[in-house]
Amino acid sequence: MSSYLTFYLVPKKTKKKYSNGEEIEIELSTEPLSFIYYCRSSDIYQAYNDNLHPAYCDSEDKYTELTYQDAMSVVKEYEKDVKKTRKRLELDYKILQKSGYSEEMWEEIHSFEEYLEKQEQVLKDLNYIAEIVYDITEGVSDFEKILINID
Repeated sequence: MSSYLTFYLVPKKTKKKYSNGEEIEIELSTEPLSFIYYCRSSDIYQAYNDNLHPAYCDSEDKYTELTYQDAMSVVKEYEKDVKKTRKRLELDYKILQKSGYSEEMWEEIHSFEEYLEKQEQVLKDLNYIAEIVYDITEGVSDFEKILINID
């Protein structure tokens, strides 16, 4: 059975609406709405699970509220991993430069370049999630907060 990290949007309790030139306040359901999910093999799942340990819901409704600070802490931790990969790649380039070409070294460099490219994309995605969290927590949208859990 697969496990998923799910992000939920929680609507604000009320919303102002204009009808016939009049401002009307309508009530909204505050039931969390599933927004996006990532499976266990996803790097985003791993980054959030390793750094925040979201609530495990199984068959219950358990959630962890995701703050902007939490989302940015996941980004910062993942940035550390990206920097390590860059440093390792730089070291491999230096070794290749000093020792000359070897097929084994070339394959290792090529593998690390692909890995770094993948990490940079994940980092972009993590930053995008953090931007969404910021917009929601700053009241720029019709949503009150973001919740996450693992099932």
